[in-house]
Amino acid sequence: MERRSELMAAAASRFGLLERNRLQTHFSEHSLVRSYRRDEKIVYVRLTDESHKPYAKIAGEVQWVEYLGSKGVCVSRPLHSAAGNLAERIRMEDREYTAVCYEEAKGRPVGENGAGEDLYR
Repeated sequence: MERRSELMAAAASRFGLLERNRLQTHFSEHSLVRSYRRDEKIVYVRLTDESHKPYAKIAGEVQWVEYLGSKGVCVSRPLHSAAGNLAERIRMEDREYTAVCYEEAKGRPVGENGAGEDLYR
């Protein structure tokens, strides 16, 4: 657990986020995600182990999402790090991780019965 906290703190700092502004942490089999308050918005930092998905693949995915957003597609836009990168490498001990940061998606949670033509439009 201590290692996760250190990793997330390192990732957050790359994107100019402060630990005092952290909200929630979500664990999955392949990623660690933490939400932060940035000004009046919420952003999400996702940290992925290199053994699950390599840096180059994640960097390509984030570039694609950024391109889509720049063309007016409604997406959760990725944010640049303080160094100007969409994806950041973080090395801790003998492992490497990739960190990315996204804006909170617009919208609302959709339940089973909420999906329909209006939603998809």
